[in-house]
Amino acid sequence: NQAAMAGRLGGAAVAMLGCVGRDDAGEMLRRALVDCGVDIAAVAQDDASATGTAFITVEAAGENTIVIDAGANAAVTPELVNARSGAFEGVSVVVCQNEVALASTAAALRLAKANGALTIFNPAPAPEPSSTAGDGEAGHLDEALASTDIVMPNESEAAVMLGDRDREFLADSDFEQAAVALQRRGFLATVVTAGARGAVLVSRFNETPQWVRPPPVQGSVRDTSGAGDCLIGAFAARLAAEIGSSPPSSDAPLLSALRYGCTAASLSVQADGCQSSYPSREAVEALLV
Repeated sequence: NQAAMAGRLGGAAVAMLGCVGRDDAGEMLRRALVDCGVDIAAVAQDDASATGTAFITVEAAGENTIVIDAGANAAVTPELVNARSGAFEGVSVVVCQNEVALASTAAALRLAKANGALTIFNPAPAPEPSSTAGDGEAGHLDEALASTDIVMPNESEAAVMLGDRDREFLADSDFEQAAVALQRRGFLATVVTAGARGAVLVSRFNETPQWVRPPPVQGSVRDTSGAGDCLIGAFAARLAAEIGSSPPSSDAPLLSALRYGCTAASLSVQADGCQSSYPSREAVEALLV
C-alpha cells in the first residue's frame, strides 16, 4: 500500500522489494503496483507459499480491524534482501514495515544506510521491545532501529515499543510524551501518527513536539483501512522530492512531507478500500494550496 501511494503521487521513482506467491492474488498485486508506477523488478515470486493476505473488518464509524496471514512474506529472508542489494543503489529514501522477519528488515535498513539513503521504519505490526522479545528477535529489532533515521508508529505500536501495551492515548499530551520517549533513542526524528488528530513530530532539530493536523475536508469517514499506509507512502514520496540525495538539515522538509501525508490520508478515509481509496497528486495538492 505504501509503495502504491508513493507511486501514484509521482514526482519520485518508486520501487518495491518483497515477495508474493505465484498465484492469482500475487499477479493482481504485481499488476496493481505497476499500474501505480512502481518498479517491481525486486518483487520475488515464491512457488511454495500463497500470497500474503490481510482480512479487514470495518465498523460503522469507519474504524477497522486487520488480521494478517503472512504467506509469501515469510520468504523475504535476509538472503533474498542481500541478493537484491542493487535495488538500494541511488535511492534517497527507503521505507520498511514489520510484515517480514525482523532480520530481513534489519538487512534492508543496513543496505539502505550503506547506500546513503534516509531510512523510515514503520513498526507495523508492532515489534515487541527488546526487554520482552526472544533473544534472536531482540537483537534484530536493535539492529533495525540502529539503522533507522525516522521511526513512524501509530499509538498502539508506540505503546508496545515503549513496553507498555496498555498505555492509553486520550489527550494530545499522551501522543507527545510517547514521541519524546521514543526520540530519546537517538533517531533523526520520531513521528507518532494519531488518526483523525494528525501526527506529532519530535526531532533532533526540535525536541518540542510539533503537531501536523489534517486539513478540513468535505465528506464523512467511510473506511480507515490503509490510511496509515497512505500517510507514510505520501510522506516518503514528498520527502524524497524535497531532500533529493541530501539528508534534511532542519525540520522544514519533515513538516512539509508530514502535511502532505496527513492531507492524503484525510482524503483516503472518505472512500472504501485501501489502494482504491488513495487520492491523486492533484487532489492532495488542491487542499494544500
